[in-house]
Amino acid sequence: MLIVVDDLAGSGARAVAQGCGDLLTAYDVLVSPFIVSTEHITRLRSRERLIAAEIARDAVPR
Repeated sequence: MLIVVDDLAGSGARAVAQGCGDLLTAYDVLVSPFIVSTEHITRLRSRERLIAAEIARDAVPR
């Protein structure tokens, strides 16, 4: 799951990871987040990195 956060700080990434751990514990559901800042995903897209293209292809509309 791609999670893009403006002004991402370490504490925000840890909170998302902790929430994913809670889902595993409570519901036996494994969620593997790819947590990046808006700046980082923009840089990946501009460099035409494969991961960014695959995420865009598989995206669920908001």
